Amino acid sequence: MKEPLRHLLCCSLIFAATFAIAQEKAEAPANSQPVLRVCHVENPPPCADKPPSIIHAPIARCSKESVKGRVHGTVALMVVVGIDGLGHDPAVVQSLGYGLEDEAILAVAKWRLKPGESAGKPVPVETRIEVKFSCPLF
Repeated sequence: MKEPLRHLLCCSLIFAATFAIAQEKAEAPANSQPVLRVCHVENPPPCADKPPSIIHAPIARCSKESVKGRVHGTVALMVVVGIDGLGHDPAVVQSLGYGLEDEAILAVAKWRLKPGESAGKPVPVETRIEVKFSCPLF
């Protein structure tokens, strides 16, 4: 391959890669807000001065395995409660096994919450949600 053609090809690849990276960064919505945590001694401002609160929380179902094992306990999730009142990006922080983590995530996806607030305005807030299980339910 001739040197000028090789140089043109390299420059084209670098341009394409740079353009692709710029497009990935541009995908974030223009009105997106940073995710905050609730204010307390270990978490100074900027923070949410009012935590999210539950409006509607359907009960999580027990998995077949947990019913057979008569499992009782709590699955804890870290969830970002958006200004839309929905839980986003759930991550399991305390597990019980028996497929209950998936059941907790499915249940929390149906929850409706009042968004947290900072200075009187709704903001996305990262919060811990605990889902209690008593399987089988009597």
